[in-house]
Amino acid sequence: MPKAPHQHDNSFRKNRAAFKAKHRALRTPCARCHGSLGPIDYDCQPQTSKAFELGHTLPKATHPHLFYDEGNWQPEHCSCNRSAQMKSNAETEEPQQTGAWVKAAW
Repeated sequence: MPKAPHQHDNSFRKNRAAFKAKHRALRTPCARCHGSLGPIDYDCQPQTSKAFELGHTLPKATHPHLFYDEGNWQPEHCSCNRSAQMKSNAETEEPQQTGAWVKAAW
């Protein structure tokens, strides 16, 4: 089975840069908040709240196989993307054990 490219691989960085340039030219609004936080600042310092960040339509936590699929990419504000990631990670965490028995699904 071929190995998946690393997130910091040259081909991934080139594809992400091309995606960002395309959406900068189109002035695409954030796919999460639909522009309610204002426009994405495609030129500002990375990791600031209104900066561009590559988001995923289907989250990485539940669909890691789609991480490199450009059809699953969307432009987002950094703050929107980070809050969505935190929510997605919380939903995929194992529920805490309460000591109660759970009926088997089989």
